[in-house]
Amino acid sequence: MATGDEGEKPWEGYGRQRLDVEPHRGQLVSTLGLVALACGGLSFCTGVAGLIGLGAGLAAWRMACADVARMLAGQMDRRGEARTRRGGDFGLIGAILSLLGTAVWLALLADGLLPPPYGKGWL
Repeated sequence: MATGDEGEKPWEGYGRQRLDVEPHRGQLVSTLGLVALACGGLSFCTGVAGLIGLGAGLAAWRMACADVARMLAGQMDRRGEARTRRGGDFGLIGAILSLLGTAVWLALLADGLLPPPYGKGWL
């Protein structure tokens, strides 16, 4: 058994965690991802939900990418990695759905505002 810097590092064993790393934000990322997913589905019913879902989804996806990179580098608690990845995936799907729903609402709005050969015009 060596001593000093070459000694045994108990935090590198299976199932062990260093105590000097940042706590994970898995709950926050997962919540943002679920909000984005719900707003992405609702964006086809109301256009405002699409804007909320787009912001929440992009925030969740970006936070998840940064947090997973820090987890793999050993700078953040890895116990929340699965929840963080899932929240980032939900956020990306929610952002895409929100973008599609908002595009549908913008197309319907443009159809109502364009003159009669191209749309319904002012009704």
